[in-house]
Amino acid sequence: MAFLSSSAVINPNAVNGQGSIGSLLLVCGVIGPPVDIAVFTVEGALRPGYSPIREFNSLLSLGPYGWVNVANFIIFGLLMTAFAAGVRTVIRTGPAAPAGPILLAVSGMGLIAAGVFVTDPGPNAATVHGALHMAASILFLAAVTAACLVFAAHYAQLPKRRRFAAYSRVTGVAFVALSIATVVLVGAGIAGLLQRIEILVISTWIVLLAVGLIQERAAAGLTPAMRTDET
Repeated sequence: MAFLSSSAVINPNAVNGQGSIGSLLLVCGVIGPPVDIAVFTVEGALRPGYSPIREFNSLLSLGPYGWVNVANFIIFGLLMTAFAAGVRTVIRTGPAAPAGPILLAVSGMGLIAAGVFVTDPGPNAATVHGALHMAASILFLAAVTAACLVFAAHYAQLPKRRRFAAYSRVTGVAFVALSIATVVLVGAGIAGLLQRIEILVISTWIVLLAVGLIQERAAAGLTPAMRTDET
């Protein structure tokens, strides 16, 4: 019965019909967040005068080597968009369909835009591209937070996944709280640290979501054979 309830939100025919493409798209959700963190961590450590405790990672987009962080934003955004497409091949019904994949895709677009439109070097150097960078960051924050809550509602319907549903709700709330704290405490000298904790919280959720969906996809792929045996 538990297996049948899981198949109610997964389309086995879509899983089998699209083959390995859907699986590869889901893997983008596993590799995207850690690669993003690794790149801006290493770049921050190598950048003279840069403090990851005090300063936002967006500031790494400035300067002669800023293109590295710009590329990091864009690549992470593309991977998130691809991951969203993979999610759509697994979840076809329920509260997360189609809202979940759409919100993940929007968050990916926000990351791409945050890379294209570079941040301002400081509050006294406001520019249009800096304002667009801020808007893109807010878009990412709003979309990924909403995705947490949508997937929480989705998995709350599945007895075996209710812990992940609760974890998703906590993640969404924690992500927003950390985002607000980062802005409020920007003058306290720890804004960079808070932002990195914020990124780690949401990145862990994205990776765990992707791993869970890969497992669901594999389980759904067994469904047709199991039903054949039962008949």
